[in-house]
Amino acid sequence: MNKQELIKRAKAGDYYERPTLVYDKHLSWLMDYVPTLGSGKMVEAGCARGGCLAICHAANPDLNIIGLDSWEAMPPITEGKDDPEKCNPWVGTMTCGVIGDVKKNYDILGANDTNLTLLKGWLEDTIPANIELFEDLDILRIDTDHYKSIKFCLDYLYPKLKTGGVIIFDDWFFNPKGVQGAAIEYFKENNLTMPELKMHSNNFGPTYFFKP
Repeated sequence: MNKQELIKRAKAGDYYERPTLVYDKHLSWLMDYVPTLGSGKMVEAGCARGGCLAICHAANPDLNIIGLDSWEAMPPITEGKDDPEKCNPWVGTMTCGVIGDVKKNYDILGANDTNLTLLKGWLEDTIPANIELFEDLDILRIDTDHYKSIKFCLDYLYPKLKTGGVIIFDDWFFNPKGVQGAAIEYFKENNLTMPELKMHSNNFGPTYFFKP
């Protein structure tokens, strides 16, 4: 399959069944970018049904990918930190699917899962318990929707991202209060200047930057 066919297949199906909900322009960008990393390392927090991971492995089978998810219902928001109007309709839903969906979607997209590691559980448990796995990250992709988990990922994993590595916030415009708030808070707490943000479309879809 060529790139366009893969992305079309990754976005096919009912909302709760399609391999990924990630913006198609972002998937296209990832497919162009990940082959430059060789056997580098990527983490996706909130990998859900695994379509984004499979797309990356279809483009670069040598990439070492760690997928993190609870594969449980969406947890409650943090009052005062997240946008309730945007987030509360999804609380309690299973947009993440189940862990078995990841393998199924790798098969659908023709991707090899040899270099895939999946860690099931809440990030607050799985990341500290496996912290040695996260050294020298090339990509840190955060797709967890809410302030609390995003701030936790930044606290634990941004220091593990290589200089020149890319951090991606999938929900930057979906829940700006929570996602942007977590990022601004993290950089302020650590006396860091947030690098220039990049995006595929104005005010829509994932936002990313390269670590200076």
